[in-house]
Amino acid sequence: MLQALVAKKVIEMVLKKVMEKRAIKNMRKYVEETNELDVKVKDLENENVILMKQMNVMNKKIDKYSKYIEELEKNVAILSKDSHPPVFSKKEHKDILKRLKNLEKGE
Repeated sequence: MLQALVAKKVIEMVLKKVMEKRAIKNMRKYVEETNELDVKVKDLENENVILMKQMNVMNKKIDKYSKYIEELEKNVAILSKDSHPPVFSKKEHKDILKRLKNLEKGE
C-alpha cells in the first residue's frame, strides 16, 4: 500500500514536470514565432504610418491655402477701404440701361 502511494506521487510529479515542459515549449513557440495577430498588428502599424504621412501632407496643403485666403481677405479689405460709394442708385442704373436699349433700337 505504501508502495502504491509512493508510485502514485512519483507518477504525478513526473506528469507535472512533463506538462510544464510542454506548456513552456508551447508558450515559447507562441512568443518567438510570428502568428496571425503579429501580422495584423504590423499591417495596422504600416497603415497608421501611411495615414499619418497623408495627414501631414494634407495639413501642409491646408496651411498653404489658409495663407492664400488670408492674403485675399487682406486685399478685399484694402479694396473696400479705398473704394467709393456707387455713383448711381439702382433705379438710376436701370433707367440708364433702358435709355441705352432705346438708343440701340434707334428710337
